[in-house]
Amino acid sequence: WRGYLLCLFSSPAPLFRIGPCPPSASATTTAAASSCALPALDVHRAGPCDALLLARMQVRAWRAAYSGVLERSYLRGPAMSVLTKRRKWQRVLSGDGAKQKETFLFHAAGCARPIAYSTA
Repeated sequence: WRGYLLCLFSSPAPLFRIGPCPPSASATTTAAASSCALPALDVHRAGPCDALLLARMQVRAWRAAYSGVLERSYLRGPAMSVLTKRRKWQRVLSGDGAKQKETFLFHAAGCARPIAYSTA
């Protein structure tokens, strides 16, 4: 995470913060109160220096989600390696025309380590 922290701390403040949910007078039941128990999230726009971080997150997520569904040889092979995915993310985040996409990193407020990402 060392390289990622250098990238994060050289980037501007979060684009925006999501949550936490404000207390509600109507949230009197346990179910209603627990539905708002999420921490605030800071949202940052990902840049080329985030390619390795995104590659690691993507590979870990795929290996966890598709274990037993996809062949182990694929999940552990070159197509699903961190190096291959890092190259892909570098192309996507460098903005070379049609491949350019907006990618956002989500962090628990005040925490440098991201918990999720989204690409649109």
